[in-house]
Amino acid sequence: MFCKNICTPTTDKTACRTNSDIKKLIKVLTVVLLFMSLEIWGHWYTNSLSLLADSMHLFVDILGFLVSLMALKWTKKTPNSTFSFGYYRMEILGALFSILFIWGTTGYLIIESYNRYVNPPKINGKIFFFISVIGFFVNIFCVYFLHEKNTAENSYHRNLNIRAAYVHVIGDMIQSIGVILASIITVLYPNFHIVDVFCTMIFSILVLSTTGLIIKDALLILLETTPKDVKIEDLKRDILSLENVHEIIDLHCWSISTNIKAITCHIFVSEILPWQYDSLLKKIKSLLKDVYGFDFSTVQFETQNTRINPTVFSIGGTTIFSPQNSKFYESQI
Repeated sequence: MFCKNICTPTTDKTACRTNSDIKKLIKVLTVVLLFMSLEIWGHWYTNSLSLLADSMHLFVDILGFLVSLMALKWTKKTPNSTFSFGYYRMEILGALFSILFIWGTTGYLIIESYNRYVNPPKINGKIFFFISVIGFFVNIFCVYFLHEKNTAENSYHRNLNIRAAYVHVIGDMIQSIGVILASIITVLYPNFHIVDVFCTMIFSILVLSTTGLIIKDALLILLETTPKDVKIEDLKRDILSLENVHEIIDLHCWSISTNIKAITCHIFVSEILPWQYDSLLKKIKSLLKDVYGFDFSTVQFETQNTRINPTVFSIGGTTIFSPQNSKFYESQI
């Protein structure tokens, strides 16, 4: 006999996936995409490799925004019998795909930097400067827009995708200052080509370091490692501190996506009255959700007596299943 249940995250977690958030990202995405096109044209017209490198960094941003949009749209889909946890892993798969493409592009930039160091081309410094200044103001606009739309406490803190976009755009604004400095040096010293190569190498290293951290987090999620913000020993100690809990037989926790966590726990408890199991389960549910932020949980109770008297019954709307050696409590948080 099996207890079958398709779980969904709590409504306060999914409430942040709103049409308003999608519109914000689309507006910023449109502006960044237009300027990236201008930088690619500027690279072709001026021969500046820094503009191409910066456009590739903007492409990283665009892919990040697209992944965020995909996450916002796909996570609104209802879980089904095939995808019982929903579609949250689409965000992780999209990030891995985009990073592989970015690494290939960055490798090309590094090789091209070396070629330009050996055979430096002539760079149109004035157009280079003009485009870099536009880029600075584009980044200011994006920072202002994202910040302005998320200053309220009930808005700014509700969506990690928007917050990530805000932080990333700030990084782009700082980088654009470096591009402006490179363009000024190119205008003042036309033969000093190494500054363009130097900026390209710096931007390439920046992209590799940023995406390296992202791919590490993505792989950790796919490998179902313990979430970074969960300390297993502290969690076990808090569960064992509850009355009538004697031993944690088995415990597994993992991340479904960057914001969604799940846990299964097999606990040895005292022989108590049926209604007391329900009370204990509520305490554990509260601990897992409110303190440790788990969105999905399955808790299994085992007692000494259940090895002798297997039963199946229900209390408080909670299914209890004891296959000869345990009472199985399946709960949804």
